[in-house]
Amino acid sequence: MNTQIIIRPFIDNDANDISEIIIECLKNLSNQFYDDEAINTLCSLYTPKHILYYSKLDNIFTALSNSMIVGTISLYGDMIRNLFVKRDFQKKGIGKLLMDFIDTLAKEKNISTLYVNSNLSAYNFYQSLGFSFKKVKIEKIGNSFIKTVFMEKKL
Repeated sequence: MNTQIIIRPFIDNDANDISEIIIECLKNLSNQFYDDEAINTLCSLYTPKHILYYSKLDNIFTALSNSMIVGTISLYGDMIRNLFVKRDFQKKGIGKLLMDFIDTLAKEKNISTLYVNSNLSAYNFYQSLGFSFKKVKIEKIGNSFIKTVFMEKKL
């Protein structure tokens, strides 16, 4: 990676950029895992207003490259939520940097196990970071059902 990535806490002005990144990533999920209706329903849940609401509940962080937001992750208790990296910046180690940041934060908070509910396309990524399979979950999203994989990592 040529540019330095800075990870910092979420600020309210980040909501629009984070919403755009999440929606862009969701729209590019493989249709072999999720149908269009499920993806559209998921996208509708990640408006800037939604991001602002969850910023009061979660510890949300942003990854910046040259002061542009290129990724996000959140920690809610011992649960990792909403790890997304802008498409043009994927496969450059930013997701791993965000996960390493959360590992460190969790250890500082004396969290001994982290959990993640992974979409099927991200399963191998989380597994490569030491997460192990716990169970497959089926969730109703709008009128569709999606499979996710619940995973854990001992710290």
